[in-house]
Parts: sequence; C-alpha cells; structure tokens
Amino acid sequence: MNPALTPIHKNISSKGGVNSRLKKIFAELKQEKLEGLLLNSAANISYLTKYRSRDSYLVISSQGNIYITDSRYAEEAKINLK
Repeated sequence: MNPALTPIHKNISSKGGVNSRLKKIFAELKQEKLEGLLLNSAANISYLTKYRSRDSYLVISSQGNIYITDSRYAEEAKINLK
C-alpha cells in the first residue's frame, strides 16, 4: 500500500527568483498557449527543481507550481524546495 500523496504548494525558485530551467518551461507554455504541464518523471522533476525527487509529481503553470509527493517525503521536500 502506498502512503498518501501530499501536495506542497510552493513556487520553486532559487535565491535569484524562479530558476532558469523553469523560466524556459514558462516561455514554452506561453508560446504554445498551454495552461500548465504535469510531470511524473523523477529525473525530469529533479532536473527542474534541483532537488532529488522521489515518488512525486510536479505541476508547472504561470499561476504557481505544485509539488506533490509521497507523505513520507513531505517534510523533507518542504525544507529543501525553495
């Protein structure tokens, strides 16, 4: 049985603001007139967030980003995602 998924509503950014990898995604979404993107690949999520992702999903949109993870990793993700 899988533990419950926990949404962590955070705009993922670095000290200088939204990281450049996410800025490229935002630009592509706007160009293609898409409202958002749902990622479920741990490798892609880790690349975009600069945080080792496990058992997670990432919703990216101009309205904000939502990182959804297994409840076992929720506290760690809250601390490490900036």
